[in-house]
Formats: sequence, structure tokens, C-alpha cells
Amino acid sequence: MLMMCWFYCFDLAWFLYYAGGPLLMLCAMFALKRGIANQRKGLRKTAFIMMWGVSAKMFIIDPFMFPVAIKKKACSVAAQLEPLACNADGKGYPFIQFSGVVLFLVFAYIIYEYYKIHMPEKKIKHVTPDQVHLRFWANLAFVSTMTMVMWQLAPWVGYLTVGCIPGLFILFTWQELALLNLGLLTLGFWKLESCVWQFKVSERERMKYVQATWTPKDTLWMTVFIYIVTLGMSYVAHDIMVRTKSVPHACSLAQMQQNREDMNEIDSGDMDISR
Repeated sequence: MLMMCWFYCFDLAWFLYYAGGPLLMLCAMFALKRGIANQRKGLRKTAFIMMWGVSAKMFIIDPFMFPVAIKKKACSVAAQLEPLACNADGKGYPFIQFSGVVLFLVFAYIIYEYYKIHMPEKKIKHVTPDQVHLRFWANLAFVSTMTMVMWQLAPWVGYLTVGCIPGLFILFTWQELALLNLGLLTLGFWKLESCVWQFKVSERERMKYVQATWTPKDTLWMTVFIYIVTLGMSYVAHDIMVRTKSVPHACSLAQMQQNREDMNEIDSGDMDISR
């Protein structure tokens, strides 16, 4: 466990630092939607403050933390834009800093316009899960995540059975599937947030049996757990292949069948020798 942490904890910490901005922005959007649905002015104001703070982190603070390779690549684009290009000594990177400030001002203005729209109290129309097709999106996210699990297991199963990877399973990378599933999960929870039920406290005991049934909300949270575990395993498997410079070998159906026949012949030969 300590060795795993030694190899991956620092990478995970940097990933969480850079991904923290978009994730916190997403959390702020969900908080804003909850504040609108429940008509909670304080929650809406907190969501907007979080949005402004996250924008400052992503566009003003994060550029200082970028790796040198990314900074130099960005500066090469602005090589002709004096005095915004990189300094002669390779330090400072004013182009990146200036671009970050401009983006922050643009996003801050957009957030301010939404602030003026959503801060006043409005009458909210409540919708049911069927109206937003919540069960469909929850099931779609679950099926897509299980497909990602199968996509990650297929290379290992292929190597153990036919000695290669079926060509179908190298058409998409695990990063592309992870982004797709992240989008589906986000959309599923966004649909769930549209169905904020408000009921009387006196009816809570009478409706207690509802908590014991499997709902689309349970499906979404179970899918999140499967997604996180699969994401971690995918990253580790990819890192092992990169460190060992392994290249996946894809094969056609004919090659798979031939490899399978060769392996059966070898197994038959081993059985004859043992006899």
C-alpha cells in the first residue's frame, strides 16, 4: 500500500488540485440549482460566491502552477505578441498571466449577469422524475459505466485466452470513455436535482417505506462508486503500460481463432506428455 501511494499519491494530489477548479464550479452550479428549486436565497448567494472564487483560482492562480513545458508551449504561440511573449530568461510568462486575467474578467461578468437573473425569488414549477426521464438517464449511465468496465477487462482476458487484444477494444481509449461516463453521470444527477420533492414533515413517517425501495437515485450513486474504482484501475493499468513501454497488440477475428487453435494444440500436447 505504501509503494502504491509512493508511485501515485503525488500524481493524484496534482490531479485533484487542477481538477478541483472545474469540480468546484460544477458543485456551485448544483448548489445554485438546489437554491433555485428550494427558494433559498442564502444558498444561491453562496453558489455565486463560490463561482467567483473558483474562477479566480482557475484563471489567476493556476497559471502560476502550470508545468514549465505547458508554459513554454503557450508562449511559443504568443512569440510575436510583444510585450506579452515570454521573457528572454524564460521566466515570468506575462502572456499566460494576461490571458488568465482576461478570462477571469469575462467569466466574472457572465456570472454577474446570471446573479441578476437568479437572485430574485421566482415561482418554481416542480417536476416529477418521469417528466425528466430520470430512470432512463440513470440506467444509461449505469450501462455505459459497465461497458467501460468490460472495455478495461477485455485486453487482459484477450491476452489470457487468445494472446492478443480484439481490435474492437482499442478503438477508444480509457480516457475518452471516462469523459463520456463523467458527462452521463453529471447529466443524470442534473436531472435528479430537477426533481427536488417537497413534502410535509407530518407525512414523512407515512412515506418512510419509499426509502426502502431501489430508485434511480440509488442507481446513480452505485454507478459513481463503480466509476471511481474503474477509473483508478484504468489509470494504474495505463501507467504500467507506459512505464514498461508495452504496446497493445490488436488482432482480427481470424488471428484470434488461429491463436486459439494453437493454444488448444499446445494443451493437447501437454496432456499427452503427462500420460
